[in-house]
Amino acid sequence: MDDEISNEEIMWLNDALLTFKKKNETRRGWEVPLRTFIDSIEGSHSYHLNTTEVGLNSKSQLLFEVLNDAVIDSMDVILLKKWNETTEMDKLWYIQVNTDSTSFEAQLDVAKTAFLQDFGKLISPQDSLLSNALSNTLYVEDQQVRIALKQLFSTSDLE
Repeated sequence: MDDEISNEEIMWLNDALLTFKKKNETRRGWEVPLRTFIDSIEGSHSYHLNTTEVGLNSKSQLLFEVLNDAVIDSMDVILLKKWNETTEMDKLWYIQVNTDSTSFEAQLDVAKTAFLQDFGKLISPQDSLLSNALSNTLYVEDQQVRIALKQLFSTSDLE
């Protein structure tokens, strides 16, 4: 109702989508109300993670899980390795209903690109609380995490 998706609501949202699918997938045309609901939240809601506006898509929960505690550790790197995998949640978010001309693969590519941009936006701003926490964590706890992140995303933006 407030046109903003909170951190906790993104977790609830994905659970609700999976529950809806499980309860209705044997019914004919169950995809239509699901697609209508997803279209309504994608188009009219914003999602903020640690006060930064990010994209709302099938990868939002992964972003939240990794950055929720403002620390990136080796367990988060394992989670991040899933960013490029196609999941059940991707299939729900980008379900095709009759006239949608955008392919599943194209929509998933957009979500993956948005994930990378949002991840970079969240960890790169100078003097941000999250950036400092990540920097301190990576320096003190585990420099191997920084190396793993660079390899995972093949970018120098994380230096």
